[in-house]
Parts: sequence; structure tokens; C-alpha cells
Amino acid sequence: MANYPYVQPYPAQPMQVGATAFTPYPQMPMPQQPIQQTQIPVQNQNGGFVTVRSEEEARNYPVGYGNSVKFKDENAPYIYEKIMGLSQFEKPVFKKYRLVEEDSPEVTEAPKNDILEDSKYDELKSDIKDLRSQLNNVRNRLNSLSPKEKGGDTK
Repeated sequence: MANYPYVQPYPAQPMQVGATAFTPYPQMPMPQQPIQQTQIPVQNQNGGFVTVRSEEEARNYPVGYGNSVKFKDENAPYIYEKIMGLSQFEKPVFKKYRLVEEDSPEVTEAPKNDILEDSKYDELKSDIKDLRSQLNNVRNRLNSLSPKEKGGDTK
């Protein structure tokens, strides 16, 4: 054994590794702070539209990054859409749509098919009557025939 001029007054401590290696005091665990999620109040009423009084109000409306909001102008026939990019360096996209009312055609009767027209229907009806009467005549003639005329066996 080699002689050392310095004597260690305390027993050797195992070397610490990690975050607590250089701290003179034992570290207490850091309390975890809960992650707070900011919630944007839902203002999309009127079927997903935010009601505004002017285009300027829609343009100045705050929209979060990566979101889009649709606006209905209550004083003019316009719909606006503001789309924000995913970063602050992207310019917002603003779209403007004009609402145009269209007259809806009045509900009319379904167009009649040629076969179902009144005159054609009447013709078909009379043809069916004629066929029925002819069929009944054939039945009556068959029933009036004797067994020999029908071709049946005579014993």
C-alpha cells in the first residue's frame, strides 16, 4: 500500500449521477404544475356562424392559429370566412361570399306518363274489357262442348 499524505476524515461516499450530483442539499421532488388548456368560448351560433355588423368587424375578429371562423353580416347579404395559418408568419386568408336569394319553383304535379294520360288510360281500360269478354266467350264455348268434342275418353 502506498502512503498518502492526505487522510480522508470521512468514509468514501458513492458518487452521485444526474441532477442531484452537484447540489449540496438533498433535492425534494418538484411539484408538477397542471397543464392548463386555454378554452376559447364557443361563439358560433346561427348554425356555426358568428354574427357581425360589418366586414371590418369580421376582419378584426381574433382567430387562433390553425383555425377558421365563418361570419354572417347582419346588415348586408354577405358571408365571410377568416382562416388563420398554423404560424404567426402566415397571413390570414379572408374570403367574402355574396348571398343571392333564388326563387324556388312552385310545386307542380308530377308529369304524367304517356301511358297514364286520361285518354290512353281509357283506351287501355276498354281494351282490357274486350279481352275479358273474349276470354269469357271462349270459356263458355269450352264448357258447352260434349265430352266427345272435348277429346276426352268415352267408356
